Amino acid sequence: MFFLIPIGAERAIYGTPWFTIANIAICVLVWVGSWFGDPIALLGLVAAEEIGPANLLYAYAHAGVFHLIGNMVFLWCMGVNLETRWGTATYAAVYLLGAIVSGLIFTMIHPDSMDPLVGASGAISALMGAFLVSLFKTKIRMAYVVWIFIRLFSGTFRIPAYVILPFWFATDLIGAYGEVRGGAAGVAYSAHVSGFVLGLAIAAGLRLTGAEKKLIEASASDVHENPADWTVLPPEANARASRRAMAQRQPPVPGNQQAAGEATAPTGNTQSADPIKCDDCGLVNMPDVSNCRRCSASIKS
Repeated sequence: MFFLIPIGAERAIYGTPWFTIANIAICVLVWVGSWFGDPIALLGLVAAEEIGPANLLYAYAHAGVFHLIGNMVFLWCMGVNLETRWGTATYAAVYLLGAIVSGLIFTMIHPDSMDPLVGASGAISALMGAFLVSLFKTKIRMAYVVWIFIRLFSGTFRIPAYVILPFWFATDLIGAYGEVRGGAAGVAYSAHVSGFVLGLAIAAGLRLTGAEKKLIEASASDVHENPADWTVLPPEANARASRRAMAQRQPPVPGNQQAAGEATAPTGNTQSADPIKCDDCGLVNMPDVSNCRRCSASIKS
């Protein structure tokens, strides 16, 4: 027996991924509702029946606890990173569009199917495709559990997204295709493929048009905790900062060997030794800023 579970991505996270948290909470609540009713019959998308806006809620119903846990683990791993990188509005649009398109493609390819489509797999496949383009070099921390006869082996390792995501998608696709051919309800390879391709296309479009760069600047997700990773200020910016620092210095005490014009000032590309952190949102900002890059609150150095 072998289990491979994503723990998280090795990337600094700033801000709270509220949309991801809300989606996970709704999916869990809908599953809890299955103890008292049948959410699949209520929310499932049946291609052979008339489709309406309410049918798009199929992404919040899951066919069992393992289906739910598997999807939520991947939603958390992909969603947290993309939401804090792109911002909640853009991320939410991609997620919901993934659910809509994958559901519509499923109804087009299987128009006579009476098996209800449920689960967030189509939307999560869109996130996987987007992650593969936007954060393809990011290393994902994996936990593994291997059970051989009576011995149990476990541990963690790191692997780049461009390696593990295609593997995940291929194995997921094989499993989904096999379940559809076997007549199982609730899973469809067409929804997985269409969602993944959609995510790839959107992320590629954002990158090629330069829109992703603007989203990253707006979310301030390129700021790092370690001052050594901060973007180096241009020399002229440092020169202005040095002049401001010299102007704010107190006059030298009489008898001091150093003249006022000889005051020491930072030169070249030196950076502040301590991170400047926003008290309101907690974001670690760049040096020599007066307002937070995310919430615009006043920064106290």
